[in-house]
Amino acid sequence: MSAPVENPLAHGAVTGASLIARLPKLWIGYALSFATLIGEMIAVARNPEISKGMDVRALPLEIYLPAFVALVYWLVCVHRYHVVLASIFSTGFSAGLRPSRNS
Repeated sequence: MSAPVENPLAHGAVTGASLIARLPKLWIGYALSFATLIGEMIAVARNPEISKGMDVRALPLEIYLPAFVALVYWLVCVHRYHVVLASIFSTGFSAGLRPSRNS
């Protein structure tokens, strides 16, 4: 996430290289998913009643913290993809798909 997300509609022409630079880095998402998995394994090792389905009132921090960070990163990624797609389709690009009309 080195390039800041800006409104591409306000700048006029946007190059393909700048659009690619705005896309999120996927390896960060994989690392966050792996950290969540490790956190779940640590939480179950410390609290075996979680795996048995007993009443757990609050999630352990080992599960909650990496899952929350991964969720926030996922939302940022979705926003960035929407910004890039909006920039592509605002330039008049057409994918060639049109709604069909059934009469």
